[in-house]
Amino acid sequence: MFVTQSNAYTREEWTTCEERDIDSQLLLKLLVVRHMRSKAISAHAVPSKGDDERGFAVRCLADDVLWLGYSRVILKSDNEPAIVKLLAEALRDLRIQGLEQTLEEHSPEYDPQANGSAEVAVRLVKGYLRTLRSCLESRIGFRIPVRHAVMSWLVRHAAALVTWCAKGHDGQTAYQRVRGREFRTKLLGFGECCSFKIRSQEPLGSVDNRRFHQGIFIGVDRRTGQYMLYSDDEVKLARTVIRVPETEKWSKDRIASVKVTPLTMHQPREPEVVFKDKADIEKSVFADKPHMARQVYLRPGDFEEHGLTRGCPKCDNFRKYDVWGTRPHSNLC
Repeated sequence: MFVTQSNAYTREEWTTCEERDIDSQLLLKLLVVRHMRSKAISAHAVPSKGDDERGFAVRCLADDVLWLGYSRVILKSDNEPAIVKLLAEALRDLRIQGLEQTLEEHSPEYDPQANGSAEVAVRLVKGYLRTLRSCLESRIGFRIPVRHAVMSWLVRHAAALVTWCAKGHDGQTAYQRVRGREFRTKLLGFGECCSFKIRSQEPLGSVDNRRFHQGIFIGVDRRTGQYMLYSDDEVKLARTVIRVPETEKWSKDRIASVKVTPLTMHQPREPEVVFKDKADIEKSVFADKPHMARQVYLRPGDFEEHGLTRGCPKCDNFRKYDVWGTRPHSNLC
């Protein structure tokens, strides 16, 4: 599997499609994963390059590997320190999940062609993302800002379309090579308004006991194959959807009301304490004195007693080089 991180460009403000200004562009950080054998692609909008404090990027990468169903995997990337750290944490998480063998591989230094498969995946995702975004903007008549929550779902859907629909030289899609069958789910346009049916086991969610509710289509759940729809400030899953008339399909207000992202739905990992092996650690005893410090000052002796926090830049630097360095501790630490 090839893993890489890239940037995509969009505008920041909700403006009409006629008002274009290429100077006011921002970056959208993407984590792109491609399976070498099946050519399946996954993409996620991440808060920062490398591993983040909440463990969102690690969880996304581990889920992509588990979806393929292999017990032995090799993760390959370039030599950028941020992505190398991400791979190390993902491999550790996969070992906890029970994979039999997890290996790490990197391309040669100063040789971008050695990681060409990942670059092809980035180009495909960017192309599909621009096309889907342009299509949605032309239908609602407004430009979508990069910081809006709907862009996170659009990134995932763009990569999923490549896996579901793009056929290779053998006439098969990546989904067929992984699952052994065709992708038969009927798709809607991204951001399209529709009616979906609440299942009988779920709470109705309304006073008038209606089974059908209004929502907008934001993708397909990879685990269950159900439609993912945004309604009532949350993401809901449904097996039955009904399309509405053409005049009611596209609503700028409904798309602008999306507030939930895959990141906000992610359960942050618990802080993990790692003790560094040292002989004859002397515990310092401090007298209890009242103080009015605005921020807690962390001393090296505190980490000898309480351990290092995994994921903190300064703690990771100390574990690797045995030197604290100049990088600050994370807020979680």
